[in-house]
Amino acid sequence: MAGQTPAAAGAARDLVRQARLQKGGLIRVIIQTKGPASGSLQRAIGSGGGKVGRSLGSGSGFVADLPPELVRVLAGRTDVLHISPDRVVRGNLDLEAQATGAYLARNTTSLDGRGIGVAIVDSGIAPAPELTSPVNRIVAWADFVNGRQTPYDDYGHGTHVAGIVID
Repeated sequence: MAGQTPAAAGAARDLVRQARLQKGGLIRVIIQTKGPASGSLQRAIGSGGGKVGRSLGSGSGFVADLPPELVRVLAGRTDVLHISPDRVVRGNLDLEAQATGAYLARNTTSLDGRGIGVAIVDSGIAPAPELTSPVNRIVAWADFVNGRQTPYDDYGHGTHVAGIVID
């Protein structure tokens, strides 16, 4: 990447900046690896004052807490594909009705969706307030991957699709 040293090329720019400015403490990161994480990498994290956390579902990465100075060191390793901050991610269901034309349909026809059931086969469904309040509209659930009994959505796509459908 232009303007970055080779050791920083494997890390997100905002993470490199944070590591440069932060004095002490640990930074929660996601380390994507080239294949399964090696014991050598995990030992380097521990000996550098970091802590290895949970593995990613893909098997080629994990969460870790790193001292700032360790970010650039690990980013330069050949077994590390990329390091990024473990950013907070949350869904927004605030524009789907306008984008899909649902408001127009609702305001110009007598159709209101009563009596209609929709099955969504996707990545899952999170029990977001838009889907569960004031009435829980998740009436059935089947997990064909992990066999869990309660709704969840690892990737957010199924929840996104459900938000479009219900609005």
